[in-house]
Amino acid sequence: MEALQIEELFSNAYRLAHEESAASAIELCDRILEEVPSHHNAQMLKGCLLGDSPRATDTSQARDIFRSAVRLTGIRRDEAEWPEENPLYQLAISFHKNAESRAAVAAYAIDYVLNGTPGSRTELLDLLADESDAATAIAEVLDLASSPVAGVAGPNFP
Repeated sequence: MEALQIEELFSNAYRLAHEESAASAIELCDRILEEVPSHHNAQMLKGCLLGDSPRATDTSQARDIFRSAVRLTGIRRDEAEWPEENPLYQLAISFHKNAESRAAVAAYAIDYVLNGTPGSRTELLDLLADESDAATAIAEVLDLASSPVAGVAGPNFP
């Protein structure tokens, strides 16, 4: 299958996902991943769709996809992208949905500091809302850590 055909399949999968046809979108993602196992966008779309499923096996499979994507792409995402393409953010959401608060806090914090994903900051503060002093302190640290250093765009941590 040619690259153009792969991208056309992905466009169709993305459209189907937003038209509430998750099963059809997952089938197209599977076809793409058979041809190009490292197709990041197909991995992430499939993981997001499975992560929204109420079935535990689908949620577990989604988490495996996000972990694999983190291993393949790293946790630092320098290029501009939509949050659903960010595997660390999606892994944090998976932890959060499954009431694994400590893991979710860690993943959201790491993602916000390294990638500046605004949703990670918001979710982190929501998780820490019960401890307002801790939430405020963490927010200040995250804001400082993610502010650009003179002449350098992006977070201050390597």
